[in-house]
Amino acid sequence: AGTDLNPWLADHKVHGQPVMPGAGFAEIVLAAGCQALGVPASDLEVTRLEVEQMLSLDAHARLTTQWTPEDDGSARVEVHSRSDAGRWTRHAVARVRALGADRPAPPVITPGTGATPLAPNDFYTALRRTGAYHGQAFAALTRIARGPTGWTDTEIVLPDEATPYQGAVLHPVMLDAALQSLAAAMPAEILSESSEVTYLPVAMESIRVFGEVG
Repeated sequence: AGTDLNPWLADHKVHGQPVMPGAGFAEIVLAAGCQALGVPASDLEVTRLEVEQMLSLDAHARLTTQWTPEDDGSARVEVHSRSDAGRWTRHAVARVRALGADRPAPPVITPGTGATPLAPNDFYTALRRTGAYHGQAFAALTRIARGPTGWTDTEIVLPDEATPYQGAVLHPVMLDAALQSLAAAMPAEILSESSEVTYLPVAMESIRVFGEVG
């Protein structure tokens, strides 16, 4: 990992420092499940993904993924980094399981009514005031409509700066943009009053990939 291998990661910053997005750890865990179990991402479920320690990114970041089978048929996946001094730090942990024939169907989403358009540039400016900087590669929300009761309807387009890469399971920019929609659902006054609070996703209860994203 690192900004040399994936320059677009440098466009995800917290208080000026490039950091691995939670969506990046989701992609690592999903890829580990596909490789270890020999199945496509649509046959997997990731549960209880928790980002325990932020990973600051530089040109090169040495990561390792640990896979530990559990008695219930799932596996525990841990993502660690190694410092130049040889110290290991655990950044994220999750559970992965293969889905059987009784897998749940994709949810049916019905958009609400009464949404108010929100200019994406205004939204990203508000996030920057909280310390969360999304450069061109991560500014993937091209349309935002904020509902009156805590929901949003958004359109996501992978920016040209976010290079697609071979073997991607769930491009981190696409998932990060979906999570940005949660912040967009918050009332405008909350974001405007949050100059000292950074909103970042640090846990995901369940991740499913139903088909090719995008």
